[in-house]
Amino acid sequence: MNRFILLVALISSLSSSAQLFAPSDYCLVWSDEFNVNGAPNPANWGYETGCSLRNSEAQNYTNRRENSRVENGLLIIEALRENYGGCSYTSAGLRSVGKIEFQYGRLDVRAKIDTRNGSWPAIWLLGVAGEWPSCGEIDIMEFYNSRIHANVAWGNETQWSAIWDSQNKLVSELGAGWANNFHVWRIEWTDKFINLYVDDLLMNTTDVTKTLNGSISNVRNPFMQKHYLLLNQAIGGINGGDPSGTTFPMRYEIDYVRLYQTGTCKNLDCNWQPNGTAYLDACKRCVGGNTGVQACVLNCSSNMIGSNMGLENSTTADWTGWGDYSVSTVAFSENYGIRVGVGAFERVVSVLPNTSYTIKAKAYKSGGSWYRLGVKEHGLNETFTEQTNTAWGDVSHTFNTGNSTTARLYLYNGGGGTAYADDFEMKPTACVVTSISEEQVSSNTAFYPNPVENMLHFNESKTWELCSVIGETIAKGESETINMSSLPSGVYVVKTASGIHKIVKN
Repeated sequence: MNRFILLVALISSLSSSAQLFAPSDYCLVWSDEFNVNGAPNPANWGYETGCSLRNSEAQNYTNRRENSRVENGLLIIEALRENYGGCSYTSAGLRSVGKIEFQYGRLDVRAKIDTRNGSWPAIWLLGVAGEWPSCGEIDIMEFYNSRIHANVAWGNETQWSAIWDSQNKLVSELGAGWANNFHVWRIEWTDKFINLYVDDLLMNTTDVTKTLNGSISNVRNPFMQKHYLLLNQAIGGINGGDPSGTTFPMRYEIDYVRLYQTGTCKNLDCNWQPNGTAYLDACKRCVGGNTGVQACVLNCSSNMIGSNMGLENSTTADWTGWGDYSVSTVAFSENYGIRVGVGAFERVVSVLPNTSYTIKAKAYKSGGSWYRLGVKEHGLNETFTEQTNTAWGDVSHTFNTGNSTTARLYLYNGGGGTAYADDFEMKPTACVVTSISEEQVSSNTAFYPNPVENMLHFNESKTWELCSVIGETIAKGESETINMSSLPSGVYVVKTASGIHKIVKN
């Protein structure tokens, strides 16, 4: 997106032998499906703001709901013709810097763009270290002057001057009605190459072994570092064309953003990743192929919202709320907790869709009557646990998510007085129920071998129930053995009269 001075273009020819990863090589490690109406998820996105930030563009980027919002399963970036902060148009530029940053993998973005005059939408990546262009820039998609562009840029021997590897194609070459439909833009990025696609059409391929910055940069190869994502709708400027004759608003609609990385799923942290299914031990988030049955053990030991939700830093940076709320030195343990007069303390967390979670805290009420620990904006109706205890005590709330990848947790005091809370913890409910030590086998029952390859043996006939690590029943029986040969590797739970027992399948 940066075009500060006359640039040197290196045009690379498209290679018919470009490496193309099969879907089975990838596991989904993060996504935003834009399924919760309102502001874009602050855990994923921040904003650029300001008038004509680059390229003599005509818009003022804002963080207003009028210019960017999630609505009906889409991220809407809407440009308006209005005088605002010294510019004649407003729009939005979202970026994931400091939130979602990655090195290598495959990123898919499904979107519909406005191809009228003056429109300059983009999907692009910038490196986290170094000034432009030595940080490295990857334009997965730019549109302007009737063409779709796919570019890669890095630094040369002159400050703010780039070496460009660029390709483009006229929209008219892509088929009738192309501009009226959604399309999938994709990058495949390794330490050897960057491939850029639209709808599986290879637009550009870049040899990453040759993308070396000039000597003025200490970031020698900018594409061997993490990058962050930018989604923006620019207006006019040096490339966008004249918007004066175009009817506004102008809309850029994004259906999803999905990041895949190579390898098996068994090393992924299943606690936070969006778009999983209930069958986490089988890691169904893997895309196709044999990776779909690799072990993916639910991590029951860690607190998903750790460090007392950031309170021990005496900050509300990760919190929002309304009314009378603050970090408090009244704490059950360590140094800080939260205090809520009449109002609410709230925090957005990442969750899996259609999954049960339990949040716990230490809390009490001073004066007044009730307070609530609850959840909302999680794809289902708001739920809560209401308490009236006047001394520190345990409070917990279990909830199910709907088709959502985020949830808003809150402590709400609506009964007068002051509510205090501390030591927050959140885990998938199955972890709360079945979190056990290595085998935890009673003295009168033995399972062998454990880990097991094929047949799991009991020392006597038992009625048993074999479950996934999150408690879903796989099989039941009454015998001295369980045949586990057809099951994928991972951790399982066997329930018997003597208790709950952890079994590892190699």
